[in-house]
Amino acid sequence: MSTLPLSRYRVVDLGSAWAGPQATQLLADMGAEVIKVESRARLDGLRLGRPLVGEDFAGGDQGLWPELQPVFHSLNRNKLSVTLNLKTEEGVALAKELVARSDVVLSNYSPGVLSRMGLDYESLRLVSPDIILVSMPSVGETGPLRDILAYAPIIQALSGLMSVVGYQEDEPLVGELQSPWSDAVSSVHAALAAVAALRHRSRTGQGQMVEVAQLEATTSMLGEAILGYQMTGRVALPQGNRDPGWAPHNNYPCAGEDKWVAIAVANQQEWRAFCHAMGDPDWTVD
Repeated sequence: MSTLPLSRYRVVDLGSAWAGPQATQLLADMGAEVIKVESRARLDGLRLGRPLVGEDFAGGDQGLWPELQPVFHSLNRNKLSVTLNLKTEEGVALAKELVARSDVVLSNYSPGVLSRMGLDYESLRLVSPDIILVSMPSVGETGPLRDILAYAPIIQALSGLMSVVGYQEDEPLVGELQSPWSDAVSSVHAALAAVAALRHRSRTGQGQMVEVAQLEATTSMLGEAILGYQMTGRVALPQGNRDPGWAPHNNYPCAGEDKWVAIAVANQQEWRAFCHAMGDPDWTVD
């Protein structure tokens, strides 16, 4: 018998791409039985990514891409899977049967999609009064921006995160800015929200709907920049590898072609040890 903390719970995973599936993957890692709902008519976008395999893979035959995308598998480990067409009455009816036997439903659909399917919170409560629905819209279920269709790079731009990433002296790191940080952060928020909702239900018997807007979760990464502006009026800029409290803190060129050393000194004790390792040169006492 599993001793993991969520082993008594079942989660219906309506997530796609990165944010939703990573949230449910975290729940699966904590022991929950996660059932991923997919559609044969519209595959999860990550299944369609190019497989990261060499030319010698299986004698040169890379096979079907949907089964070879490592990111998809890394975000959907420890899960069961079922294919349902949620655009049909039969598919929705089967999904509701699954919900009736589950504890949590998690979705990162855009606002309004679950309602059009007949799988919104009020509809789910009719088949399972204590169900927990965790919704992860890009910007929010309500508000003037609710209809924006966004994924990681757009969310990171809207949040302001892009403005503090990179090096002041160089062009912005476009590739780095396209990394799905918002997906990763939002997934942790959503997974912990689900755990908190389960605890609330165990104490009160009540389910609930929890909204985890990915924009809000991403903005939580900017607390220091926002507080700094409120206190000093200074706009945060990209810092590269520098740190506001540690010095030196960077990658430094060495003698020879493309030779580098990474140095991070956190306090005076480390500074003294660093100076001693260099032979205590005179300039270290300035």
